[in-house]
Amino acid sequence: MTRAARLAGSFAAAVAAAAPLALACGAAESPPSPDSTSWEALRRPLRIPADASGCPKTHGRPANSLSSRFGYAFALGHGPIYPVPATDPIYEPNEPEGAIRAEPSEPAGWFGYKVLWIAPPDYEGRILVRGAGLGDGSELRFEADSDLLATELRLSAAHEETSWHNWPTTSKVRQAGCYAYQIDADGFTEVVVVRVQTR
Repeated sequence: MTRAARLAGSFAAAVAAAAPLALACGAAESPPSPDSTSWEALRRPLRIPADASGCPKTHGRPANSLSSRFGYAFALGHGPIYPVPATDPIYEPNEPEGAIRAEPSEPAGWFGYKVLWIAPPDYEGRILVRGAGLGDGSELRFEADSDLLATELRLSAAHEETSWHNWPTTSKVRQAGCYAYQIDADGFTEVVVVRVQTR
């Protein structure tokens, strides 16, 4: 079995294991803590980089270095909230030419790719995810519940003893390019940049 097939299989297994726990766009694993930041308060100004030259991708680490349940796909950024793209071949964020492979999706004219969002067991609160293309503001949308083109993801987590929080989702773009996710949560904001190719 090739390394790419092994990695893709590991990620697929992780997504399958996570599916019963996965909820997005306003749903929650369990109610957030009473003092959790409101959705409106989390809707901070976007900090999408204006310069797309060179596509300054965010580096990552194998997700299984965070938890053995997640396999070898890469978790991006500094955390504690990590996007883990699922593509075949596997997305290599630390390689200069590494890119996420997006496939034709619904509705017509859009391309989609899977992203597993993860957070450590002790994370508690709401997480708001939005995004756009670098430089030109190209649309980055999310498929969640019955909404095929949601403008944001709303994820919620309550404290767990051992299990990592996880939310399988689909991101969608109209064209190839350099895109940024902005992750806003209690006490922090992080911007994660990825390169996307379309097929």
